[in-house]
Amino acid sequence: MSRTCVIGLVVGLTCYLCPVIARAEALYAVSFSTPARAGLLLKIDPETGQGTEVGEVADDFSPMGLIAVKNRLYTFDQVRDEILEIDPSSGSILNSINIGNGEVREIFGEGGMAIRSNGVGYVLDAAGELYRFSLDPPASVLVADQFPFNINGIAFDAQDQLYGYSTNLGKLILIDEVAGTFEEVGALGTGTGSLGGLAFRSDGMLFAAFESRLMQISTITGAATEIGSIGYLNVAGLTFLVPEPSSIELLAACNCTLS
Repeated sequence: MSRTCVIGLVVGLTCYLCPVIARAEALYAVSFSTPARAGLLLKIDPETGQGTEVGEVADDFSPMGLIAVKNRLYTFDQVRDEILEIDPSSGSILNSINIGNGEVREIFGEGGMAIRSNGVGYVLDAAGELYRFSLDPPASVLVADQFPFNINGIAFDAQDQLYGYSTNLGKLILIDEVAGTFEEVGALGTGTGSLGGLAFRSDGMLFAAFESRLMQISTITGAATEIGSIGYLNVAGLTFLVPEPSSIELLAACNCTLS
């Protein structure tokens, strides 16, 4: 065996045996486009609420929620009536997925998007219509159409319990996505605006975006507490994602070099 092959084998084995790199969750958000600027992908500091621009998504962009699947970001875009895959590092559109909803009923208005641990996704639109969807193969089906109007964010917790909040009700709600029913948790105690998002962190803390404000919401009482200003308007989706480490980071963590 050549010296080059031996070095490659040793490096590969060493990196394979190294502990997995611990990486902090990153809070991402998307915003509506306006006549003045494109829709954006943002990163938000969950401690202060301050947002930082990652990049422009599109000039004509009306997102409905944001989810993370296997370190990939997805949103439902009302302009294209499709799910878009967004590059977490740049905000650019990587792929568009037609889940077939337009062939039956159109998803429209502000709403929310969430995905269970088993990969089954849900979209709840402004008209109170709950859709179940899959990304592979692309498909969707209407589950129920009797939810409160203007539910602007939905999110699953670690136990796959689905939460949402309604601008019209001004309350946090629990959603049974199988039966298509809901029950109220409690009043948010503050105005939400017409756009927003909802996301659970891995420690069980529930965050919400009320247009340009980052909030923390109690899953016990429903009460919302402001963390800070995001610094950007028209936020319409929120999710946590653990970025994948680069090959350089893996080598550094494993103390691997090719020299």
